[in-house]
Amino acid sequence: MEMKANDDDGCNATKRQRIEAAQLFDSKHSFEHRDIVFSPQYPARSFRLMEVPNELVKAVEKGEELSIVGDCAAEAVLCSGSKTYGMKRVETSNCVFFVPPSASGEFSICSSASDYYELQLIVPKLDTLAKLVEPSLYPSKSGEDGNNFPSVADYASRVQASRTELVGRLLLLEAFELDGKVRTPDKLLLAEHTKALLETIISQKWVTNGSTEQETSIEVDEALCLSTLQMSSFPADPVLLQCVLHGLGTRIEESKTDSENRQSHDRDDVACQLPSFTSPAKWCLDLSKVKVASARMLLQEEALKSSNSNGNTTTYAAGVPLADFLLEWPLRTPGMRLQDEVSEGDMALLRGLAVLADDNKLHYVPADAMQSMDAKARLASLFTVKTSYTVEELQPYLEGLWGPGAATAAKTIQELLSPLARFASATKTYSAK
Repeated sequence: MEMKANDDDGCNATKRQRIEAAQLFDSKHSFEHRDIVFSPQYPARSFRLMEVPNELVKAVEKGEELSIVGDCAAEAVLCSGSKTYGMKRVETSNCVFFVPPSASGEFSICSSASDYYELQLIVPKLDTLAKLVEPSLYPSKSGEDGNNFPSVADYASRVQASRTELVGRLLLLEAFELDGKVRTPDKLLLAEHTKALLETIISQKWVTNGSTEQETSIEVDEALCLSTLQMSSFPADPVLLQCVLHGLGTRIEESKTDSENRQSHDRDDVACQLPSFTSPAKWCLDLSKVKVASARMLLQEEALKSSNSNGNTTTYAAGVPLADFLLEWPLRTPGMRLQDEVSEGDMALLRGLAVLADDNKLHYVPADAMQSMDAKARLASLFTVKTSYTVEELQPYLEGLWGPGAATAAKTIQELLSPLARFASATKTYSAK
């Protein structure tokens, strides 16, 4: 005779174990019944729930301030010190009641909520910033009151971006602080000061040459430089000259104490600040930045000549032959050595500033002029200059369009390029589809 296990017996045994466990638990713990009632003032206060990522919780615990920026014309965003989050209202299936702690043991419901806000990391909304700072041009118009210009805090209350992202874009616009107000330099005057500074460095022989370019140093005494420029009948402006020096180098510290104090300063705070106009100092210039500034001036001049000669104002309409550029570039750049062949390092400095086209001409194509374009529009402009690009050549032009917090869902630059350009595995280059 075949014997089968009785399933009912196993089920009853499990029930007995659960009852015994519950009795054991109840014998060790005492429970007291409490009533939770609605407060007479219900709803005493209005609450909003927000689901936040762990990184934001940690930021708040460290004392970082949060702000909500928005108006009736745009959806509000939440800004931390370094990131921007979109806010989406989500309804809950059940009502959530708020019961504050009570020392007396009597609890009452003070408020409730039937929805909450979800946060999603988004790209900062900085498209309007360039337009907003236009009235803050330096030098001011005659009779204009400098106290009426906005501060960084004023822009932070209007622009939907974290302070770090806001200051980062202001730096791209070459903004600086003067008497606590944000100002942007006149581009033409700034270019004239840059050219005059580089020419003065060459004529005054302020370059200390080493056995290699890496050992070459350029030190500029700001007060002496200002005096030299003014004596040469150049209408030098102290603020604009310091803007140029700040963009090309760093101040030389007067004492070890000052250096130690700056090193101990919070680096995030330093990165979140605009340069401020100060008393004249001594500066050590970065040769790579000097090379880029000189190249920009040379390419702008050539582009302007081309547009004036043929009436075409398109930035990428013409280029300068690479051989001609390489002859002129070192002559116009203090600290740069004459060379028969272009070095890979020097050509890499031009990425994001110029494109070496198929006809072996350099075209002035500044990446900062594409900030308001999407990826498709940027690539369309680039492919009018050159038929194919490597990833390294494209990267400075597509910065900010891929990765965490970018305007697209692409996690890598390759993922961004995949639907927009054709990849040739043989040459490892991208071309127009």
